[in-house]
Amino acid sequence: MKLGSLLLVVLALAGASAAAAGASPTARMGSRTFCSTARSVARSIVNSTTLPSGRVTPAALRTAYTKVAAAEPALLATAPASLKPDLRPVFGFINVLIVDFKHADWKVSNLTPQLPALAAQAQRVNPHIRVVRAYLDNTCKLDV
Repeated sequence: MKLGSLLLVVLALAGASAAAAGASPTARMGSRTFCSTARSVARSIVNSTTLPSGRVTPAALRTAYTKVAAAEPALLATAPASLKPDLRPVFGFINVLIVDFKHADWKVSNLTPQLPALAAQAQRVNPHIRVVRAYLDNTCKLDV
């Protein structure tokens, strides 16, 4: 499994399309800027975390999530206004995952005690994930 794909799913975890036909030129520009930023983040993650063995390692997890956290301000700043109400909770969930992974020494197997709470949080953020994922798929053409 490629971590770039995993991370795009996390961004989608993890909107109305501001670039829809009736959107203003400013909205379309914001959409392109956001999509460009998202594409750049995805490319960087894929380039730095794709593993030939397909195994997810703690170091690769740390790299991927660190890149997402570092990109949060740029993605929020360039996101169309219609997407921000969904993007913020997604990043909130990603930040919770980062804290839990740090405590688990970036090992998935060490997350067992947090899984019930994470599953509940994932369920609550899932509607926002679907909106972000649809935007990345349909508007940005990232196919997450």
